[in-house]
Formats: sequence, C-alpha cells, structure tokens
Amino acid sequence: MNKPSLFFTLALLAFAGLAQKEDEPDRRTRFDAAALEEGRRIGEAFRRALGAEKLMDVADYQTIVKVENKRGLAWNLETTYHLVSGRSVRVKRGSGEPKHSGFDGHWEWTDRPGKHGGMVQRGSDKEQIRFWLQELPVILVKTDYPMAEMTDETIDGKTHKVVRLLHPKDGSLLVDLWVDEDHFIRRARYWSRYRADRPQRAFVYDLSDYRPINGVLLPHRMESRSRLKTLRSLVFNPSLPKDFYRKPDAASYLPPYKNIPE
Repeated sequence: MNKPSLFFTLALLAFAGLAQKEDEPDRRTRFDAAALEEGRRIGEAFRRALGAEKLMDVADYQTIVKVENKRGLAWNLETTYHLVSGRSVRVKRGSGEPKHSGFDGHWEWTDRPGKHGGMVQRGSDKEQIRFWLQELPVILVKTDYPMAEMTDETIDGKTHKVVRLLHPKDGSLLVDLWVDEDHFIRRARYWSRYRADRPQRAFVYDLSDYRPINGVLLPHRMESRSRLKTLRSLVFNPSLPKDFYRKPDAASYLPPYKNIPE
C-alpha cells in the first residue's frame, strides 16, 4: 500500500484546520466601547419591542414544544425553568417511556443515562449558561449580560443587526442574535458544548410566528437545518412544589467535563 505524500498530508491538515475555524466561535474577539454601546442600544430596543418588562414578575415558566426532525421522528419536550437561576426540569415524551432530566442549580441529572452508562457529560458553569440562554425569555431578562454589535446582514431582502451576547465576567461568546428593523429576533446561533476532542459546532435557528403570551411576544416556530420546534403552550408562574427542581433520588448526576477552557 502506497503511503500518502507529504504534500497530501499537509493539505489534509490545513483543510481540517480551516474546518475547525469555521465551526468554532472566535474566543479571542474583543469589542471596543462603540460596539458595546451599540449592542446595548439594540438589546434595549428588542427587549422593549418584545415586552420584556412583563417578565419582571415571572419566577418560573413551563413550555411544551413539539420537536420534529428530518427523519420524520417527533416528540414533545416539556420544560420548566426558574427564570433567574436557570434551574430546570425537562421531560421528553416520545414513542417510549418518558425521559426526565434537569439542572438543580449546580449539576445536571438524568434518569436515563443511555448507551454511555451515565457518562453523558455536562459542561462547566459557563457551558450551562450557554445552554440556558437558548431560552428567549432568559435572554430578555438578562440585562446584565453585555452585547456587542458585530455586523449587518441581509436576510430575505431585509437588513438585520447581528449582535453577540457575551459572558459578563470575561467577555466570551455565548449566543449570536439577528435583529430585524422592527427589533424582532429572527435568527439565533448557539454553540455546542465544549469537548476537548472536537471543535464546537454552531446550531442556527430561524425564529418566526411571534405571538403574544401575557403581553410578551415570543416565537412559536423555531427551525434549523435538521429540526423544527413548535411552541404548543407556555405558562408563566405555574404552581410548583417547593422542592420541584431537586434531583429525584432515582436519577443520576452527570459528571463534569475536564479541560474546560476558561
């Protein structure tokens, strides 16, 4: 068997490096004061347009989202969130037995560790925040998280401001948002959780079908290349038991990743 040439090997490595750069967020980006001020202004505008002030009296909320993938599979995801702390309980209802998981404020847990035998791993607190910010009501109330304007992009003939939501401590990337001229968030780009053995990948959702729920305008349709999420119901301040977010005794905590970059 012929060995690959040195030129071919170097070309392959260069291509792999380019692919990784395309998928990974730029952790080195730093924004000047003008970009941060413009990001703050854009954030204030979309929070005002979407009715974020109505969330000030909300402690918890529950959603039921129908999820469909390109293979024709569908399931309901029922999630309860504590808006300020990020604690959550999730129930996935598909063709089999329901799967329960959650975040108690410190650790993630699950009652179905799956084929990895409990080693479905959790990220650091920073990674948990990134996952938590996939919820638009959370983005609307986290006014202490800075934003920076990045660029303008045209989608379907309309100009959108692209802003990056940053971690308040070190300015690292959390979520990218596309905001239209009416101050609606029309697209969101989230990042997969960090793994030392592979680059992060972006998950982009287009947000549409905004409708008011108790005065808050929220998208009822969220579509990516591989999934369609449809909001079926949302209830603010549901009645919950005192220890609702506590890990059930029968569930298992998920061990943390190692080598999480800070």
